[in-house]
Amino acid sequence: MKKDFDLKGISKHDAQKLVAVCLLTDGSLKWNKAKQSFIITFHNKDECLHELFKNLLWIGFNETPTFDKLFHKGVLNTGVVRKKDREIVSTLFSLSPTFKTKPFRCSKEEFLNSPQPTISFLLKNRIKLQKLAFRIAMACDGSIGICIKKDGSFKPRLRLGCAHPFLLEEWKILTEKIGLKMNIEKDRNTWSGFHSLETSSIEEIKKFHEMGGFLPEEVIARRGKFKGIRKNTILELALNLKSINNFIGKKYVGDVRLRGSRPQTSSSLV
Repeated sequence: MKKDFDLKGISKHDAQKLVAVCLLTDGSLKWNKAKQSFIITFHNKDECLHELFKNLLWIGFNETPTFDKLFHKGVLNTGVVRKKDREIVSTLFSLSPTFKTKPFRCSKEEFLNSPQPTISFLLKNRIKLQKLAFRIAMACDGSIGICIKKDGSFKPRLRLGCAHPFLLEEWKILTEKIGLKMNIEKDRNTWSGFHSLETSSIEEIKKFHEMGGFLPEEVIARRGKFKGIRKNTILELALNLKSINNFIGKKYVGDVRLRGSRPQTSSSLV
């Protein structure tokens, strides 16, 4: 199996941690009573993220998927089915006691009083691995948006979606360790009242770009007015807002075309 996506030279133990990051953002690790096994699944619509996950599985655990990009409930699913005594199961649970990130068939209080998911295994690691983990998390659950303010000017927004209050605090600690300043945003419409880490600072967005941006580089936006465009292309666009204003003026964005995308005309480009 190929070892690409900036993974050249990555150690087995680091790959294991990155598998856990994939599961804590866009995955699950569940016990299946009928199979008497754990099902470890990565859920995402982007095929390049599934290729990344498969590479990490191979490097970290010498595992190949039991099922590969299986389409179910609107998303692609890649994962393995393994007994509880297998290395992949015990190792993942040693990194985080659970991979459940929201209540399911229980109250918010019951959920938060049970063992909680964590990325603490990253917080004392090398900055290089922390940056790699954040770039992957951003590819899975992150976005870069460009909004039009009331005065017609453009405002960028870099966001890591996460409603879990403890994980959100840990992601904030990690971003500070890698030199990024992002704010915790609340949302009364989520189960926890929290929504994401965000920044609209060009300086902070530039720092993310300089560390490599979203990983894999080819991951695309799956929603909003930039749907179908590489997230890293949108990131580069967000860093050139001044030139965009000069080119298309402050009122319309209908003439902007990126890699064959349709013209954008909304007041919120996310």
